[in-house]
Amino acid sequence: MKLFLIILPLAVGFIAMVATVLVVGRMMPREHTATASILVSKPAAAVWKLITDFDGQPAWRKDVKRIERLADRDGHRVHKEVGSGGDLTLEVEAMDPPRRMVTRIADDSLPFGGSWTYELIDEGGKTRLRITEQGVVKSAAFRYVGRILGQDMTIRNYLKAAAAGLGEAGVEVGA
Repeated sequence: MKLFLIILPLAVGFIAMVATVLVVGRMMPREHTATASILVSKPAAAVWKLITDFDGQPAWRKDVKRIERLADRDGHRVHKEVGSGGDLTLEVEAMDPPRRMVTRIADDSLPFGGSWTYELIDEGGKTRLRITEQGVVKSAAFRYVGRILGQDMTIRNYLKAAAAGLGEAGVEVGA
């Protein structure tokens, strides 16, 4: 009986927590926009080379173990990032060197999707790398967790890694 009196409140608390995550997550919008940027001392050509050398990204992105090239779709490059957080298939939808690139998650089976727009802006010999995510989060639980961790967390991690890949710390300048 004592064990039951200990387990029952724990079970009720756990169920209440899961219900809260699901209910609050369902009330959150499925779509979001998140933007962040860094300012680096390198010219746009150097930043462009780094971010578009997809096969070389495992050297500076700790979350990516390797890149697997896949068949093009409608003339667009497609590759899979194999990483510590799972695999992510991406399609490069647009490229305007060395100013703008758009990638899109090309796997509808994931609980999330969307696109990243990379913009390189010259600021007096320095380059601002700005990334805007147009995201869709299908899972209510993922929406809840994303709101707590910050919808721009993945962007900020990428930007910090890119700055390190360029041999500098980079200065976060917000959106």
